[in-house]
Amino acid sequence: MAGKINATLIVYDVPVGVKASPPDYLRSFGFSINLSCWVIPTSCVPRAVKYFEKLPASICWKIVHFDSMENENIAKMAVEALQKEAQTIRESMEKTVAKAVAKLDEIKNTFQDETKAVEVKRLQNTIKSRIKHAMKLLEKAEEAALRFDLMAEVEQAYKATAFGIQGYYQSWILEKREEAPAIAPDAEGPFAEDMPIPAEEITAEDIEDAMGDEPARFFQMESVTLSEEELANV
Repeated sequence: MAGKINATLIVYDVPVGVKASPPDYLRSFGFSINLSCWVIPTSCVPRAVKYFEKLPASICWKIVHFDSMENENIAKMAVEALQKEAQTIRESMEKTVAKAVAKLDEIKNTFQDETKAVEVKRLQNTIKSRIKHAMKLLEKAEEAALRFDLMAEVEQAYKATAFGIQGYYQSWILEKREEAPAIAPDAEGPFAEDMPIPAEEITAEDIEDAMGDEPARFFQMESVTLSEEELANV
């Protein structure tokens, strides 16, 4: 395990009603102990300070430097927190998508009018949005692991989450292709085919068309390919 971690604690308090979300910023720098306590590399403190200085004055924040004797303990804490973050990203995505898919299946079985077509579109957008959100969160978690030089220690957990995102990518695109004729029989474009294409034939271009301008890195990345042993632990 990477042992020489020079870390700093950031503690803050956002009053009720104040619009600010420090976790969205800090997520790519480190890990949280709880909602308002984050541990980041000391080298990232200047950037964090600039961020907090721009927030409303009603937000209280403090910076506490750890003693170097705590480096090993902080490294262990970082690995545990970053692994848990990857797992949480995946579980949260799966939970939200499962609810949307269940509702989508229910509507599909009674698909009759334009109102239901609109609801199908809304649910499909919910699924797409959740997949994209999970992808962005995992990218930030990867950045944090790299800043702590702990990518090797958390790689398996991150690969499992990336593997899950890739699977949802494929399923979502196949769902779009399968449902397009039912919603708009005269539609043109990549989702206007009568039959869905096999998952292995989905291309990066398909993903770009389906997901907008998000990169297809989770579909293409080599690390998504897991061994049989790794798959057993997913």
